[in-house]
Amino acid sequence: MLLITHIAIAMVSVLFATLLFFSPSDYKFKANYLLLGATLISGTFLVLGRGTHLVESCLMGLIYTGAVFTAIIFARKKFVRQTNDY
Repeated sequence: MLLITHIAIAMVSVLFATLLFFSPSDYKFKANYLLLGATLISGTFLVLGRGTHLVESCLMGLIYTGAVFTAIIFARKKFVRQTNDY
């Protein structure tokens, strides 16, 4: 059950990061940070509780985190440019 929840949270997080990239807003930034934290916490519980291979889990976690953080960084730059134009 935790694995399905973890995957669902991660997928929604990637979706929100994509939406954030194209249309940044304060709400979407907060939601992205919350979803990113929830994904990392549930992934930690999966690694500790199930005894999965740490290297494989951490590699996928780093790829996921890198992709979401990249989207957040570019969205933040875009958001700052938009708010400074007004």
